[in-house]
This record gives sequence, structure tokens and C-alpha cells, in this order.
Amino acid sequence: MAHPRALASWSAPVLWRFTSHYATRFFCLLLFAASLNVRVLAQSPLIHRLSPLGIPAGRTTELKIVGERVSGITDGWLGLPGTEIVKTNESSLLISTAPDAAGVCALRIATTNGASELSMIFIDDLPTTAASGTNNSPQTAQSIRPPVAIDGVSRELGFDYYSFDAKRGEVISFEVVASRLGSRLDPVLRILDAKGREVAFNEDAPGAGRDCRLQFRPPATGQYLAEVRDITYGGGPQYYYRLRAGKFAFPTCTYPLAGEDDAELRVLSSAGDARKPLACRMRPAPYTAVNGDFVALHSLDQPQITELEPNNSAAQGTTISLPTVLNGRFEKADDRDWFQFDADKDERWIFRSRSRSLGSPCDVFFEIRDEAGKEVATAIVGGPQDASATNTLKAAGRYHLVAKELTHRGGPDLAYQIEIERFRPGFALFVDDDKIEAKNGTEVSLSVACLRYDFNDKIDLKVDGLPGAFSVEGARFDEKKTNTVLKIKVPASAHPGTLITFAVFGKSGVVEARASTIPALRRNFPLILYPPSELSGVIALGITAGTPAPEPKRRRG
Repeated sequence: MAHPRALASWSAPVLWRFTSHYATRFFCLLLFAASLNVRVLAQSPLIHRLSPLGIPAGRTTELKIVGERVSGITDGWLGLPGTEIVKTNESSLLISTAPDAAGVCALRIATTNGASELSMIFIDDLPTTAASGTNNSPQTAQSIRPPVAIDGVSRELGFDYYSFDAKRGEVISFEVVASRLGSRLDPVLRILDAKGREVAFNEDAPGAGRDCRLQFRPPATGQYLAEVRDITYGGGPQYYYRLRAGKFAFPTCTYPLAGEDDAELRVLSSAGDARKPLACRMRPAPYTAVNGDFVALHSLDQPQITELEPNNSAAQGTTISLPTVLNGRFEKADDRDWFQFDADKDERWIFRSRSRSLGSPCDVFFEIRDEAGKEVATAIVGGPQDASATNTLKAAGRYHLVAKELTHRGGPDLAYQIEIERFRPGFALFVDDDKIEAKNGTEVSLSVACLRYDFNDKIDLKVDGLPGAFSVEGARFDEKKTNTVLKIKVPASAHPGTLITFAVFGKSGVVEARASTIPALRRNFPLILYPPSELSGVIALGITAGTPAPEPKRRRG
């Protein structure tokens, strides 16, 4: 199977064409269709949460699985390079992590009854403790002493309280990690003083999705309360969270947002430490540790150019040659970045921004203007995608690309990229689920959808990662066809309880694409707008016990 690292590059053929307005509509329809096709597998293991929610780097830790039908674990899968399952126990795992492991790690388990959906754990060096379960009022608040991380579960209509002492002048960082771990909790974090007055508040922190982050500066020495709840007052076993408290930074993203392997990237933050950027190098892992937290790394194998300030008008526009990748930041409110390029008549180009999908809190809007200042193309903004535009330039000459922050905000970590590529006919592939199950000795079907871009040729499919004893039928799209069904035959010799991961690739001539599982990931993690890119395309097959062959009938007499 291809290394998950390759999935972080949006320059791959499967994704570069995913740009036009009809692609966005297709994607939304695919999500809707998938939501109507959820398979209810009553016997599959169902993970409610993991305990602990965070494990340290460079150690072996026992991870308990809390849920339904999770006893008798036979196999498992981890989606972060440098982590491995050392041993499976009845309802727990021994997990070993590399010394430089960081970030969020996906986990899937299997039993003889099937495979679970994905769950997430956090690589975290803070000491962990569990919520008391009785800290549901200010009077019964659980006492904590930073640095510490507390794993809790929110009750419906409930509040959780944690008391701590703080001195005037010090800075204490608080972070609630929930939606990034696949939790149903959309957290709200408040800091209260001894009289119950709110002195700090956060909900949906930049760079943390729907999770919370704040740096608390006590107005006076004394005792304070940290209050955690769900924004809609929901609760239950799947409303789990990890409250982190201590002295650590909140890195948002890198700059550039994506780079070549071994490239030196700057780490940005909204808290001001971006003025003294840290250097990190791309490694064979999608995250790197930064001052007690982590930042995501993304690879890109295309030529790049960085804006040259000042470029706030057409006369100051940074000159670029196409194709390229533009890097910029909106460091002040109402900042506008201008770029200029020359193009020939009837050239067709694709312009696609990348910000939210790469961890930046920036919303990009851009437009293309001709030399006279007339608008010739405008970015399409909407849905779960970054902005994009496709345009055939009608005349040869000089053109300008003007980028701005959609809500006119500014800040040191509002970074963006805009990829500009020549349109080429091709296709993108999608599967409607990232997990299938089959009994040994039977077959299982996997639906594959194809989105074509001025491309009508037949497409051959290849399944990468299945053992040699498995066979596949239907691995082809005929000319102009947009749907097919792969039939995977599982040999009788396949051992029940085995978990196999594989990927589906399409090839037609020189055009290749890897099937995406983003629709399934968004369905399984509804609060994560951009699931970790390294998970897209990874499909799990859980082997369950087949029906034993009947014994031969004995002849009478």
C-alpha cells in the first residue's frame, strides 16, 4: 500500500482537477448519497472513546477501548508513521510511539465480528488524569495543577468545572481538544474568578477547528475556575474531550503552508510568537512538535513563489510565470495582494486556493482581471472547499490576480496558497465508504464513482494492498462511464479478525488518480471540516467468520 505521507500532497493527479463549480456540486451530491447508504453492522465493534485520549511520544502506553462489542480485539491499524501496535489485549492495545511523534493519530480495531470506524488519539507529553465525574458545579470543581491534561466526558445539559490557582502576571494556556479527535462535542471554554464572573472566553479558536484555545493572564492572584461544556448542551459517551493546561504555544500553521521534503518552514501563530518563527523540516510524518503543541506538515512538489511586499496595487504586483504556486499572508486588515502574469489567447487555467484545508484560519477570495482592470474570472467560494476558479483567457496579454481575506481580517497567521495549473483532461475517483467487511470464503462489493473532466476514455482500476490470495472483479470504467462496482473475493483461508488496509487507483494512459475517501471521513467525523489528508484513500477490510462448510452426509446401510 502507498505510504500515507503521499496523501498529503494535493498536487497529485487525483486532486488537482477537483476545482470547478460542478466538481463542488458533485462532491455535495456524493456526500448526500453516502449519507443515505450508511451500513448498519450490528456486530461490528463500536468505539465510544479511547482512554487515555492522549499518549506520550517515545514510550509504550496501554490504550483502553471504551465502547460496545470491543472485547476480543484481534487486530488494529494506526495511521501515523512511527507508531505501532505492540500487542492486542482483550479490550486494550499496547501502543509504541516514536520519540519525535506528534499530532493526531487515527486508530481502527478489529475483532472476529468486524472492524470499527476510525477513532483518534492525541500524541501529548502532558501528564494525564481523568475527570472526577463529580465536578459538575463550581462547588464540586476538580482541583488541578498545570501542567496537566484532563480527559473528560460531557453530560447532556451539563457543565464540568476545574479549579486552579494562578498568580497575577503569569500566563497559562488552556486548550480543549475534542472535535479534532472525532468527538461529537463542540466545546465552549470559560475562565471564571472566585465570584463566578467570566474573565476569559473562547469558542472555535483559529487553527483549532471547532475546538477552544486561550491564554489566560490572571488579573489578580487567586483561585479560578475553568468551565467546559458543549455549545448545544449535548452530552453522552461520544462527547469526550481533553482539557490541556500549562505553558505552551498555539502554533497555527506553517509558512509556506506546504513545501518540498526537507524544506525549511516557518511556524506561524496568532499569539505574536510568529515574529520569532521557529524552523522545522519536513519529515516522513504529517506533524511536528512545536513548544508543547503540534503543527501539521504538508508536502507539495510544484514550483513556488512568495509574495513581495508591497504588492497592494496593480503597479506593485508581484510578477509570476505560470504554472506556479503563490504564497502570501494577509498581515493587516483589508490587505490585498496583487500578482501579474502574461498569458496567450485561449489558454485555460485552473486557480485554486488552499488555506483552511491546510490549517490556516484564513478564508481566501480572489479574482482575475485583464490589463484594463476588467474582471474576467471570480473565485467560487462555498461548501467544504477552498476557493477556486477555472477560466479560458480570451485574449493574449497581461493579467492580474487579486487576493484578499474574505472577511477583511488580518493577522500574522492568515497564510494562503494559490495553485495555478493548466487545465488537462482527466478524472477523479471516490469511494462511498472507508470500511467494508466480509466473511472468509465470500465476496464484498465496493462502489467507485468517477468524476470526468473532458475525459471519456476507459479507466482501469488497481487495488493496492490486498494479499495475493484475494481477487478483484469489475476493475474498470468503460468509456464515458462514471460508476462501477469492485467485487473483492475473500479466500476461505483468510483468518477471521484480520484487518487489511488497501487503496484503489485508476489509470488511463498517462493519467492516474487515487480514489478519495473524504466523503466517508466527513460522514464519520461531522465536526471536522477537513479530515487529516493522510487518511484519504485508506480503505479497511475486516474479515469476519464465515459459515462452516457442511459435513458430508453419511451413507446409510
